[in-house]
Parts: sequence; structure tokens; C-alpha cells
Amino acid sequence: MINIDVFVRKGRVEDAPAAAQLIVQAMEDTARRLVCTDDMSQVIKAFEYLYRQKNNLYSFQNIVVLECEGEVAGIITTYDGGRLKELKKLAFDYFAEFGFDGNMQDETQPGELYIDTLSVSAKHQGKGYGQLLINHILKEAPHVGFSKVGLLVDVENPRAKKLYERLGFQTVGKKMLFEDHFEHMQYEVS
Repeated sequence: MINIDVFVRKGRVEDAPAAAQLIVQAMEDTARRLVCTDDMSQVIKAFEYLYRQKNNLYSFQNIVVLECEGEVAGIITTYDGGRLKELKKLAFDYFAEFGFDGNMQDETQPGELYIDTLSVSAKHQGKGYGQLLINHILKEAPHVGFSKVGLLVDVENPRAKKLYERLGFQTVGKKMLFEDHFEHMQYEVS
């Protein structure tokens, strides 16, 4: 059951500390690889910086926040797949300062509203908040000009895949990011 003090809103610059932690939580090893360190405080600090900046993959401009009782309980990061190279360049130029070589397969494609990260804080998991955030994006997609919503799901996360399938996503391909295997799933907006 969803609490009445829960609402979805656009990300704000001041959400950076909580949002960065949730982005890193969603990305797991990929975040460490991008920042080239296992020091989680440095990884989170790097994503806080990117979150506060405009026009990059992890900008507050691309984040929808689920707020619960005054705190950031979850986030979903989405962007136009057609802008991937532009948004990636700004983020990857920053990651290059940490030693990242920029070598990573494209996750999305033009014509797709891409869900990059979805994360709910441990305190708020199991309450349906992740599904609420996804449903919000699925409802908004046609209003911002998209007939497809895409995401990647780790092949080692069958629970997440089942959730996406239940919501209407279908596997359309396979991707590899670093050494990790993913399924590319899409939802056709009717």
C-alpha cells in the first residue's frame, strides 16, 4: 500500500546527496568502473557533481524523484535515446578525469525514452515505489513524444525482469556493458 505522503516530482539540484546515492546503488559496479575507484565516497561524490550539472546522463534534469514524508525515497533517470551521445560525452569527459577511457557500448537508441537507473532506498523497498516510478514514466512517455520506453536488465536479476515483463516490457535484444550481460527490454506505448 502506498502512503498518502508519497508523491512524484522532477529532480531538484538540492536532492543531489540522496539522488547520487540512489544512482550509485542502481548502477553498482558500473558506477565504480566509471569513476575508476572502489572508494564509494568518491564514487558518490562524482555522481553528486554530475547530478548538479545540466545536460549529462545523470543530471537533475533527467531525474524523477519519489518523495516520501519529506525525503527522497526513490529515483528514476530517463532521457531521450537520440541524445545519448551528447549526454554521454559530457558525463564521460568528467569520468576521464578519473582515468575512464570512455569505452562502453551504447545502451539505448534514437526513438526510445530510456530508463537509465531506477532505485529505491533500502528503507522504502517492498512498498511498490519502484513500480510507481516506472508507471509514471510509462504514462508520461507519449506526452513527451515517445512511443517506446526502454531499459536494460541484468541477466542475473530475474526478479527485476519479471517485474518489467509484468508491466508489459519485452526483450528486444542483448547488450554488454563492461563484462556484464544485459537484456534490452522495451515497452510499446499504446
